[in-house]
Amino acid sequence: MEQKKTLFDYLYQNLIHQIKTGYLPYGAALPSISQLCQSYNVGIRTVRDVLDKLRDEGFIHSEERKASRVIYMPSPSDQGCDAISSVLSQKDSVMDVYETMAVLMPPLFAFSARACSAKSMDRLFSPLERASNKDSVSLWRICSSILHGLLESSGNLLFCDIYTSLELHTRMPFFLNRHEAMASINEYADPKNILTLMNTLKLRNDEEIVRGFSMAYRSVAGSIDKYLDTLSQSCGSKPESRESTYFWNPGKGRDHYYVQITRDLIDKIGTGIYKNASFLPSEGELAEQYGVSVSTVRQAISSLNQLGFTKTYNVKGTQVTLFNDQATHDCMKIRVYKQDTLIYLSGLQFMAAAIKPAALLAFPHIDEKMMLSLAEDARRPGAIPLDSIVKCIISLTELPPLQLILSEVSKLLHWGYYFSFFNTWEYDSAALNRISLDALASLQAGDADGFARRLSLSYCHAFEMIRDFMAGCGLPKAGRLLTPDMWT
Repeated sequence: MEQKKTLFDYLYQNLIHQIKTGYLPYGAALPSISQLCQSYNVGIRTVRDVLDKLRDEGFIHSEERKASRVIYMPSPSDQGCDAISSVLSQKDSVMDVYETMAVLMPPLFAFSARACSAKSMDRLFSPLERASNKDSVSLWRICSSILHGLLESSGNLLFCDIYTSLELHTRMPFFLNRHEAMASINEYADPKNILTLMNTLKLRNDEEIVRGFSMAYRSVAGSIDKYLDTLSQSCGSKPESRESTYFWNPGKGRDHYYVQITRDLIDKIGTGIYKNASFLPSEGELAEQYGVSVSTVRQAISSLNQLGFTKTYNVKGTQVTLFNDQATHDCMKIRVYKQDTLIYLSGLQFMAAAIKPAALLAFPHIDEKMMLSLAEDARRPGAIPLDSIVKCIISLTELPPLQLILSEVSKLLHWGYYFSFFNTWEYDSAALNRISLDALASLQAGDADGFARRLSLSYCHAFEMIRDFMAGCGLPKAGRLLTPDMWT
């Protein structure tokens, strides 16, 4: 089973870095537990465990009903150039995150603006309309709040989480001197330009939103790059760059072993490896296959039974029972399964919006050999061409943060889950594969835009099929999610 960096590690390392580099200096109050939960998208238990460890290690002091405060006092040797070096060593990682934001966030902002009602838009923008005389630092803070609210209004459960993780990583250059770093952001720190850029969201002009925000992120990145170079010169040396330190995990407690096994078995059932009315391997065989205990396998099978994918009989074993609409209706009364379905839909919706810019970046790097391999994969019995093409795009993505995000979302989208909603594999595999094969034909013809657009259409098709099905099975939130077809 897959092992991942935990959310505990992520929060702990982030807070330690802020304390040691002086972003949270001696005597500074840490954000409240609820604020940390919201900013880092982690649970209360995780935050408390991290704070306990920081307290035990002598970094903070905490009292009941009072904000935790930093008590770490760096020695003279840890100050000055050492703190600067710590940030400079992550310069490449920060620049990659800015470029990822320039590629990824503008289309998500544009889509979310179209999904936001006029009433919600007015509510979100009211603080900005009262802040025309604010300084650029205050304006950026207000704008960040608006963008978070806009992404949340889309109903997608991943948009805001991804944005938060990227934003947190770009704060590193500001750890040393917030106002000095902010002053280095020249053109787009001008209040008039900030207001003009934000106004494109209210006008819901897709092209202007994408163009304006992409340009803004790249302009800010250029300014930060120059600022960090100046800091490097002040220390007289350039620290060796570390590997990308960006981290994002959409699982949020969903990646227990039994959940991973459940997803894998659903994938195999939906794609026909375990056919309808057939029996799964025994619990002992599955435990050996996945390298876990029998009790973990039983938890997975219990979930499959609840979801209507299987039914367990005494002595006989567990039989695949697909196309059980009543089980689907029953599951939509259970909060955890509602949430899982909405996350799955959010993943499809995200990929429909994000795959076009990612495909355009990868297009020049797909050579003749790769095209032949993709065409060969598409001819295999039971093939899912879209899956092969997207894996190819992810492998060619040169921005580590973008590659991580696309990879993590793709892991949520087991195609077996999608196909299990339909009475025959042939019926809907033909519909989805037809669009994906059109994308492959565009790739072979050298049509980059057609290639990217048809990949987006493939995800739109899958998203709409499951959204409409689940909306009819007692999940009204699914029906309110819009198709991100702005460029299709």
